[in-house]
Amino acid sequence: MQPNAANQDRYKEEKNYWKRQIRVSKCLNWITLATAVVGVSGLLYLKWTLDQSREFFDATQRARVLLGNKDGKLAEFRLGGKKPVIVLYFYNAGPTRAVDFAVRTSSNLAQPNEVSEPELNRYLGSYGGRVKSTSQPTKPIAGNSKQVEYLGSQFTPSKEQLTEIRNGRRYSIQGIYIYCDDFGRYSSEYFSIQYVPPPIDDFVLAVSYTPDTSQISDPPKPNMMEGHTFTPLSRCEQLGEREELKKKKGNTGLPSPP
Repeated sequence: MQPNAANQDRYKEEKNYWKRQIRVSKCLNWITLATAVVGVSGLLYLKWTLDQSREFFDATQRARVLLGNKDGKLAEFRLGGKKPVIVLYFYNAGPTRAVDFAVRTSSNLAQPNEVSEPELNRYLGSYGGRVKSTSQPTKPIAGNSKQVEYLGSQFTPSKEQLTEIRNGRRYSIQGIYIYCDDFGRYSSEYFSIQYVPPPIDDFVLAVSYTPDTSQISDPPKPNMMEGHTFTPLSRCEQLGEREELKKKKGNTGLPSPP
């Protein structure tokens, strides 16, 4: 039995209708996909923008300790006693404080005159507290403030040697200083300065670079409190770490960190 003309027309209309519906559905699917891609891209861009803003904020607010005072003077001789004294100047050019600042120095009067980085390590003890291990006393430097350090007497020339130095004998000072900022970043800087005789009569920077030092503490030394386990932490206290310790102390009764 052959379909009549009316049935054929209705069949064609239905077929065309469903073709249009399929095309519309495909278009809607593509629109939905494009909208999702735009939305995800927008979220990723927003996250990138926020990350960049946070990094910029952190960078502008971090402590930045430099060799030299605010006027750019690196070091100077001070006379008046039995032996000259050499003063080294440092300046925190950042708006927030630097903590755990330490410097280790030497000069070409010492043999050998290599200088090693001051030690600053932190560990999580088996009892739950934090332990800090340093090779020498550390100190804070307030934001936009100077710090004065004195060269060790074994590296300082005598009056007779100073006369020779001012007449052209070479004299240089080497050192490494370290510090943490309030954002939990560890920084270290190696420097070498050299004295230039009159008419300059001043110290000038010869070398400056950042050693490749890990942000994570060195493994604990074998002689650290036998019977206890120490896990290396970041060299600097991280944001929120102190509050987290207070919560743990309140919840578990653990002792306060040293």
